[in-house]
Amino acid sequence: MKTIIRSSLILLSVLLVINLAPVARAASATIEGIVTDVHGRPIPQAEVRIQGREGSGLDATIKTDRRGHYSYGGLSDGTFKVTLSVNGTVKASIANATTELGQTEQLNFALTKIAAARPSAAGKHYIWVPASTSSRLSGSWVEVNGDPNKMPVGMRERVNWSGNAAVRRIQANAGAARQGM
Repeated sequence: MKTIIRSSLILLSVLLVINLAPVARAASATIEGIVTDVHGRPIPQAEVRIQGREGSGLDATIKTDRRGHYSYGGLSDGTFKVTLSVNGTVKASIANATTELGQTEQLNFALTKIAAARPSAAGKHYIWVPASTSSRLSGSWVEVNGDPNKMPVGMRERVNWSGNAAVRRIQANAGAARQGM
């Protein structure tokens, strides 16, 4: 009798693990995108580095395929730093790319004639923030919300007091685009 109960419990446990495995995979987030040159052609073998918040232990570097595509899954929801390097040179760095469980964050990079690549993601806006004097990078792209009321207080104050016309234009255009829908 004990053998039948033990066998039944083991079988039930195995079935439970098999049934929950797809749920666990679906509950992760992915960052993916395409890297293109100034002419819109894909850049193979570009390096995309994804770093989690301090203490998370995540520091992964992946390369783009021959179509310029990259993808990194199994992420938790949260904020990540994403850095693009081409031929060993950092071309762009996004300090606060966000992910949500079960979602794929599409983050494309298009190289421009200036030194930094411009990131793009549907429904998101990025502004260039110059680096502090102790940084080796000239600055980084920061994701900002089109609605100033949804911005973190520090970012909202920086925008209000710095007179950042570019951010104000993005916010004004985002509001106009929502009204036109």
